[in-house]
Amino acid sequence: RCLALESHADGMAEDVEPCLTLAIEVPYTTVMPVLVEFEQQFPSVDLIVRHPVDGDVRQILLKGDAALGVAFSQPDYPRDLEFMQLGKLIMVHVTHRNHPLARHKPVSFAELHAHRRLAFSAHADKLPSTEYLRSTQMWQAESYMAVMEMVRAGLGWATLPRQLILRELNNGELVELQLAAYPHTDWLVGVDLVWPRQLRRGKAERWLKQRLMQSKVFE
Repeated sequence: RCLALESHADGMAEDVEPCLTLAIEVPYTTVMPVLVEFEQQFPSVDLIVRHPVDGDVRQILLKGDAALGVAFSQPDYPRDLEFMQLGKLIMVHVTHRNHPLARHKPVSFAELHAHRRLAFSAHADKLPSTEYLRSTQMWQAESYMAVMEMVRAGLGWATLPRQLILRELNNGELVELQLAAYPHTDWLVGVDLVWPRQLRRGKAERWLKQRLMQSKVFE
């Protein structure tokens, strides 16, 4: 306990903030290596990770409720925010191996439309593939993890970041749907690091921002 108090005191003397909040809406695997390094570099700094239920990291940053955000790219950021693209993620269309769509290779749009679509509510109409992926039924959830669990339960098909479901794809529990009209297309979405333009930053936040900028997101 004495050593912990000394560590906190040393941090305060060096302008190290005691707590730091991040807003993250992408799969955590994309930032976890950097967070491991952060823990080693600043063991006394408490970290809070927020996942916006409405899928809009911008609002959390503008309210001052987080210092940094890692989010899917948006077409227009407010002037009070700055951003840098970290890379891109591949989105895949998937279903459970026992779902009727899993037997179709490849899958037509008509076949997709006949089955329930499961969607992350914040991005239900924003993904580059949205205009093609209509369905007569759609269930929405406020996190990708919830959507993934519904897919695993066989409730429909969904478009998910491939990095989020690598284990389920590798063990065959989930099946990637190949679209007949786009057999060679990777559906890419950008991943951005976003931060408020005017904000006094402590040593830990400066370090984490710089390290995230160096950590590219790719597959």
